[in-house]
Amino acid sequence: MDLVKNQHYVPRFYLRHFCGSDDRLFAFDKPTGKKWNTTVESVANENYFYDHYELDKSSGKPQLLEHFFHPLEGDISTILNELTASLEDGTFTQLSAEHRAKLSIFLVYQFLRTKEKREELRQFIGEFARMIADIHLQQKGLSDSSYDIESDEALFQARFLLDRKNVEQLANILHRHIWIIIKNLTTRPFYTSDNPFVKKANIPHPVRSMNGIASPGIEIAFPIHPSYCLLLGERSFFAPLAAHDGFVMETHDEENITHYNSLQVIHSYRQVYCSKDDFVLVQDMIARSPELATADRIRVVAERGTAKPHKASFVSRILSQAKRWFSS
Repeated sequence: MDLVKNQHYVPRFYLRHFCGSDDRLFAFDKPTGKKWNTTVESVANENYFYDHYELDKSSGKPQLLEHFFHPLEGDISTILNELTASLEDGTFTQLSAEHRAKLSIFLVYQFLRTKEKREELRQFIGEFARMIADIHLQQKGLSDSSYDIESDEALFQARFLLDRKNVEQLANILHRHIWIIIKNLTTRPFYTSDNPFVKKANIPHPVRSMNGIASPGIEIAFPIHPSYCLLLGERSFFAPLAAHDGFVMETHDEENITHYNSLQVIHSYRQVYCSKDDFVLVQDMIARSPELATADRIRVVAERGTAKPHKASFVSRILSQAKRWFSS
């Protein structure tokens, strides 16, 4: 068997939806500030990213994870092609139950499989291990000292991805949310990134981040095309939008697009992608919050950082209007 060297943590079939007629897209690298025109083969990837010697040896399957995604990706590629084609030619009516179920599974895997998620796991494991070590040192009456924590975040990530029961539970959470397709009628395209599944907490809490996929008020954005973005809203908070579940909502307001693009800038590992050479927003955000350009920035407490999404979201604005409608 020929080994796959160039392994993508954002599928190429997905990124092709953000390419121009020449089958290329534009990329912006946050740490270096460089931008360039490129192909989907050259971004959101790393050599042998999913390979793990112990995992492959125990399973008896070389490159187990790399090949694990292939059947699902083929199915979702067809669904996204059909969905965007129907949205473009005006034949789309409502998101079907079958597509919603399959997209829920795909979104969970995309949420769990990226370089950004692996870095989050590395930092979380390290912080947790340090906390346990500090408690142990205190119990023995020893003073704290500097020490290194070794972790196998790649194996932890693989276990999350291969835990079918856990994936199905997470997919069921997403499936229960209100789903809306935002149609972008502005001249500014939706960004995507090397971590395209992004979340926004809408309910403040003094301790909790309220940023989990099941948290009250959570809003999830996943762009599928320069003109379309899937928005998932937690059902109790977004109840006024229930009548729009599965349908398209249009926006002519560039501030709405700026808001969702800013989420891609904040949550990307290091690269943002666009169908056009339009990265002024990325540059402005990095100028205001330089930590965004640091690949090893702190993620574990990222929700308390200085970088914030732009303006009120499209859904939040619609919610405000809907509440006025219902109260009048």
